[in-house]
Amino acid sequence: LFNVGENGSFREGGWNGYSKEIREAISLCLDQNVLIDEVLHGMGIVVGDCLVQDYYDHAYVDENGAYVYHKTDVDAANALLDTTSYQMDESGSRGITLTVFATPDNEVTVKAIASQLQKIGITVVYEQATSTYADDIKQQNNPDFDMIVNSVTFTADKLLMYSARYSVYPGGNAVRLFNYSGIVDETLIDMISEMELAADTEEQYALCREVQKYIADLTIELPLFAENTITFYTSQKWNGWVEVEGSSIWNSYSMRYLHKVQ
Repeated sequence: LFNVGENGSFREGGWNGYSKEIREAISLCLDQNVLIDEVLHGMGIVVGDCLVQDYYDHAYVDENGAYVYHKTDVDAANALLDTTSYQMDESGSRGITLTVFATPDNEVTVKAIASQLQKIGITVVYEQATSTYADDIKQQNNPDFDMIVNSVTFTADKLLMYSARYSVYPGGNAVRLFNYSGIVDETLIDMISEMELAADTEEQYALCREVQKYIADLTIELPLFAENTITFYTSQKWNGWVEVEGSSIWNSYSMRYLHKVQ
C-alpha cells in the first residue's frame, strides 16, 4: 500500500510529478507467483488488482465475464519509467529509494519485493515497525512512510469496508480511520456511497465491481498474494450446526448475504 496522503512521498505531485507512473511501474514489476514461492513456500494463490478473489460473486470481471488477474511485465515497467525523469544509470539504478514500513513477520515479504524491484532500478529499504505500528500508520498521526504491507479481506458481507478504507468522514476531508493510504478522491467517494445505498444485492454487486476497477486504476494498493487457509477439526467434537431458539443474526445488512445450503 502506497502513502498518497499529505505527508507521503506518493502524494499528488510527489516524485517530480511522476508518483502515478512509479506506482504503476512497481505494479507491473511484481510477480505474484514468485512471491508465493519465496514467501509462502507455494502455499498461496494469485489475486487480481481489484483485490477481491475470483470465487466471490462480487469479484470484478472483464467484458467477457472473465476474472482479471494481476499482470506482470518488467519490460513495460521499465519502458514506463523511461518516460519519467528517473532514468536508469550504468549501475542499474534510477535513484529511487523506497522505505517499506512493516512488522517483523513481513520482513521476508519486503525483501522478496526488494529483489523484484531491482529489475526496474528501484531500491527498497525495510523499516521495522514496533508495537505502535497500528497507530503509526494512521493518517491522523501524519505518517511519512512510503509503503506498508497490509493484510485485508474484501468479502461480500463486508462491502462497508470500502467506505472505511477509501473515504472521508462526513462534512470534511479528514480521511477515515482505516484509510491508511490517505486517498481523497471525490469520484470514488460518490461511487462507494451509491454502492452502499443500493437496495438490491445484484445492483450492489454490479456497483461494487465498478468501485473495484476504479480503485485498481488508482494504483494505491497492489495485491501480493492470497494465503491458503487451512482448517483443522476433529469429527469426535463436531456435532453439526445447532439452531438456538431465540437467537438471530447480527442485522438485516448481513441477512441479505445468507444462502440456503443442503
